[in-house]
Amino acid sequence: MIILTFLLLFGSSLGSPSEPELDHIIMHGDNFFAYAKNRHEVIKINKEGEITARTGRRGKGPGEFAGGPVKMTFVGDTLYVFDGLNKSLTSFNEELDLIETRYLKKQLMDLLSFEGNLYTVTMRVPQKYVTRSEI
Repeated sequence: MIILTFLLLFGSSLGSPSEPELDHIIMHGDNFFAYAKNRHEVIKINKEGEITARTGRRGKGPGEFAGGPVKMTFVGDTLYVFDGLNKSLTSFNEELDLIETRYLKKQLMDLLSFEGNLYTVTMRVPQKYVTRSEI
């Protein structure tokens, strides 16, 4: 039921520029967090389907996104967002206030959260694909 509601409220099938086209959706607590690729922003959506917070815009600065492949995960109450085109790892609190943006040298395939740690997944490091990141 929740997935169907999400598709009806935020699906990109209509192609309307005013509606967010969601590229990556995760759930944390009672909220969904999604990357709206046509707006270059992260949005927070409550279980009633209302957008309660949003952040970001197109760009290369702190808290901005170029729109490459985006990966997101939570570690505790901190949201981490990797932007593939910027090669940036940006962290936000649950209200989507910017904590910091770090620029990485490697392209990531994914972000994982396990037992309170952030792990990055890359295909560029020989024989070591998953690395624990210091946060």
